[in-house]
Amino acid sequence: MKLYKIPFFLLIKPRLVIKEVIETKFSLFSILLYMLVLNSIGPLLSIYSMYIKENLPIEKAVIYSVITYILDILSILIFSFFLSKTENNLSYKDSFQFSVIVYTPIWLSDIVDISQYLRPLSSLGLIYSLILLILLFKFLKKDKPYIFISLTVYIILYILDSLIAESIITNPILKKLLNI
Repeated sequence: MKLYKIPFFLLIKPRLVIKEVIETKFSLFSILLYMLVLNSIGPLLSIYSMYIKENLPIEKAVIYSVITYILDILSILIFSFFLSKTENNLSYKDSFQFSVIVYTPIWLSDIVDISQYLRPLSSLGLIYSLILLILLFKFLKKDKPYIFISLTVYIILYILDSLIAESIITNPILKKLLNI
């Protein structure tokens, strides 16, 4: 399966995609490009939503978007490191590939960032990502304690990502710096 088809097929044939991702070794460049492009959906729509629709200062919208973009990448890198260290059979590259593919629904659900009122719906992406992670572990024949620990780490990283981004952007020092 071609990498660019994954976002579409993940929604209708998740088992097939997970199986193919396990069997296919994409180049590191392809996975990085895939991640960088899909990761930009939420931040770009957040800029539009915050600046155009909510009339917030452009500086605040851009800072928030850049922070969320970087934090998503860090979350994937940390989770990939976790997978590669806890699973002896997985290289960091394989762990990174799996993490990026599993994170795809979160990026796709960021489409609702076009309106700040719809943002809670982006949680559906997290739920679907967790389902994909469970499917991945079932294909890799992992036991339940490993799955539980991995899901817990994934959720903690997701929550930290969100909390850090929100706390930075609502920080009074930042408000003072930007004169907001």
